[in-house]
Amino acid sequence: MSKRLSKRLCFSFIVFSLVFFSFGARSCSALSSLSMPAMDSTGKGILTTTSARLVADSSGVFLDTTPFSSVETQQSAETAAKLAARKAGASLEGNALLYSVHAPAEIIDGPSGGVAFALLAYAEFSGKTLRSDLAATGSIEQDGSVGKVGGVAEKLEAVHEAGLKIFLIPLGQGVQTGVDLRRLGEQWGMQVIEVANFDEAIAIAFTPTGSQAIAPKHETKPLVLAAIDALPASQSMRFLAENEIKALAADEAELSKKNDNSSALVASALRDALNSSRELLAKNYFYSAANAAFVARVAANSFFTANYSKQEFADAVRELAEETNASFEQNVDSSPMRVSSWEMLVGARLRYAWAAAKAAELEENAPLASKPLPFVEDYASALAWLEASRSMAAAASANASGVELNEFNARSEANALITKANASLSSSYDADAEWHLGVAEDSFSQGSYAAAAFDACFALGFSQARAKAEKTFGEEDFAALLGNASALRGFKSMWAQLYYAHSLYNIAEANRTADFAYSLNALELQELARCLESESARLKDAMSSPFAPEGSASVSVSAGGSPSPSEKGAALSIIYSVEPNGDSARLYFVFAFVVLVILVIISVLFVRARLREREPPLTDEERSRRLDDLLLRGRISEATYGRLRAKYSAAGKAALKPPKKRK
Repeated sequence: MSKRLSKRLCFSFIVFSLVFFSFGARSCSALSSLSMPAMDSTGKGILTTTSARLVADSSGVFLDTTPFSSVETQQSAETAAKLAARKAGASLEGNALLYSVHAPAEIIDGPSGGVAFALLAYAEFSGKTLRSDLAATGSIEQDGSVGKVGGVAEKLEAVHEAGLKIFLIPLGQGVQTGVDLRRLGEQWGMQVIEVANFDEAIAIAFTPTGSQAIAPKHETKPLVLAAIDALPASQSMRFLAENEIKALAADEAELSKKNDNSSALVASALRDALNSSRELLAKNYFYSAANAAFVARVAANSFFTANYSKQEFADAVRELAEETNASFEQNVDSSPMRVSSWEMLVGARLRYAWAAAKAAELEENAPLASKPLPFVEDYASALAWLEASRSMAAAASANASGVELNEFNARSEANALITKANASLSSSYDADAEWHLGVAEDSFSQGSYAAAAFDACFALGFSQARAKAEKTFGEEDFAALLGNASALRGFKSMWAQLYYAHSLYNIAEANRTADFAYSLNALELQELARCLESESARLKDAMSSPFAPEGSASVSVSAGGSPSPSEKGAALSIIYSVEPNGDSARLYFVFAFVVLVILVIISVLFVRARLREREPPLTDEERSRRLDDLLLRGRISEATYGRLRAKYSAAGKAALKPPKKRK
């Protein structure tokens, strides 16, 4: 090879190398890494090495994990990246963030890596270097707060075994099962530091490796909650809140008489809840007062139910199901729905539906578990809801006056709300919203239309709140989503007033604890209150009318059209009209089609006759219930529903009768 050629090749290689490394420097930043503790399938703490790399000329957040990760983990990584970009003054537009996590576990699950993901992303966006002796755990929320996670004590052991010197954990988790992890860390020669938000984590994570970090100071804040006016519509809840507080006080007094440590701990927690409930009641937060007592009693019952054997718990679940079935006819359904107290009665039916749904879930799932522990909270909640439904039904009955409402006329509103909630859930998923939607559909099928509409509002409000939260990043922007106390007077519905007031209490708790769960709950409650406010007025107007929606009893189908198949249990009579045509071929086709339809009808009638010989005929009540299912799923029209409801339902017959003329 000649010297000239060698020089050219050498020069070309140098130019190629410069271009390649120049492009590489432009496309990728330096790799940032951080230790992230996790839990394996046996409950043991493990340590993973997590890295991030920023790539230019691309967009998106990508998570490469070994083994696979859950959707919750992927969402946590995306939230972390968006928050970090905002904090660093950068943008994900035109930049892709690549996360890499490799863990000795079966699956990477949960949001506990959120704060680690956020710190890695901030390092990439800002160009700063993370200290190498750091580990972090905690979820990262849309407002930048660090949320609580599980297994902190086990994760601490893994961090210590790796020889790391600083471990960031969520605020409020420094003490686990009576052990102060911060002092334990000192004994092991490391710092365990609680952080409340992303800013506090940043202030520690980028200090020099090996240096002593300055832990942020956290003071216990008092609850700052201004008193609100006792609005007329929500006054009926005051009595129920007082009764709930009396029941809580009785539970606390009974537990205080016992000498064992477990009872003493529970009694102490009940006393704290009792004080909170009384303070909330004094400031006219009636629902919040009742709810605080309710939650405390559920926790206490869960604590003691956890000691049941498998057979004892199975017996308790069976008794709950029997009691739930009997309670509806004896307490909830027997109360008249009158204009003065209809919202309270709907609240009773709503809580009955929740209790019945939980009881059904327990009957199906609890026998499969070796221990009752995973189901004790559901059991205690169902019991408490059942008791609350009785109290509300009794209050509604005692205050019932005015015109009796026709709940059958709430059917259309409930159907429309369920459809709307379904559409909202398809675009923004929320587990609680899905559960409420399922209960709403069950209530609709049972003819409890007003309760179905209210539960659909829960599903709709929760999913809409989730959608808003997912699009909002940063404390200031999230706070802008929440309304203040001045909006309370704009609500006329009892439940809208109560839930909106409860949202104000949650905002105050969020300010006190820096816990994002309170902020998200406040947003959900405000969306729920807005839905109930608008729908309560519509439901009341509809149910005040003595008439049901009018509709035609026949459907006209042109030649060549296909009739809708008749549904099981619903004798759908459809009249077909065919316009005559001069074309003989067309007439022949129409004639053949009609003959075919007649043969199909004869076959169906023959099969139904044979089936009737084997099965007892459906009662009118069963037919009416099936009609609700068909309408809910869009299988029959409103007109057909109205006609058949009048045929099989006493309520429908009464609704369709014209009013008597006054003398």
